[in-house]
Amino acid sequence: MKHTRNTIQPHTRKWHRTSPCPYCGTRKPSIEPYARIIGATMHCLWIAKCHGCPNAIWITTPDDSIKTAIRGWNRYANGEWRKHQEETK
Repeated sequence: MKHTRNTIQPHTRKWHRTSPCPYCGTRKPSIEPYARIIGATMHCLWIAKCHGCPNAIWITTPDDSIKTAIRGWNRYANGEWRKHQEETK
């Protein structure tokens, strides 16, 4: 357990490496900031490019943290975004 500001949290979020590309298996995609949109709410656009194949995706995050962008890539690479799209159909 981790103590954070007078509360005890049973599970803290761990830092994870990037998941491999679902097409070619490359372990290290390059995740680079592309644009920052500032309006009523701020959004950051990231581009994740795979070195081994022409696979590239856009990742939208609510902040400019690389950790949030890596979580977005991991959701894409593990197929969780496809599960969510199938549920909404």
